Amino acid sequence: MTELLAFFDESGDLGWRLDAPYRAGGSSRYLVIAAALGEGNLHRRLGKAIDQLWTHQGWTSKHEKKWNNISDGAKLQFAKLAVDFCNQNPQDKLTVHVLRKSDVAAHMRRDHHLLYAHITTQMIASDLAYSTKAAVCPDELNAGAGKANLLQHLMRHEVWFRKGCNPEINQVSARASFSRALEFCDMLAGAAANHFEDSKSEPWNIVSKFVTLRQGL
Repeated sequence: MTELLAFFDESGDLGWRLDAPYRAGGSSRYLVIAAALGEGNLHRRLGKAIDQLWTHQGWTSKHEKKWNNISDGAKLQFAKLAVDFCNQNPQDKLTVHVLRKSDVAAHMRRDHHLLYAHITTQMIASDLAYSTKAAVCPDELNAGAGKANLLQHLMRHEVWFRKGCNPEINQVSARASFSRALEFCDMLAGAAANHFEDSKSEPWNIVSKFVTLRQGL
């Protein structure tokens, strides 16, 4: 039995104010979503990398660290630890999807929960098709918390109806034991966003060789 666990987090906002500069009244030009996918205790393997980052940086706060609020040195350290994670866990998969928002048709901008669910589904649908059971843990704000598990239903539709496969797929809520895995995805998304949004590319250049990159819709 192949049981998969998948985590998602994103960088960039879901606004559509593209007629003003980003961070000066305008929205981000890109939406970046990072996913980590693997069998078994993936959250523990991802968490080990984040724990090492905390130790290296001497962080003692009880609060989650966000990419946009850590130093450049910590960002480089994360990228190197992410490479170590990939080398030590070749069975796991990291994927980043980059969407340039100016390419999104007006009618597709009306429901950002559906847009998020579509992108995340396309990121891992092929992997889900080869599994027997999968639990997916997204950022619940953008996945549409309270919207009848939209992401779960869209993934089931894609895999069951379009791909003709029958794994059990369930959307699960974030819990304490998953916090480090989601923090890892936040930082991976941040590294990609810094590259595409701001041309600050050093961390992304380090880790990108180990990441599957998808772009567009």
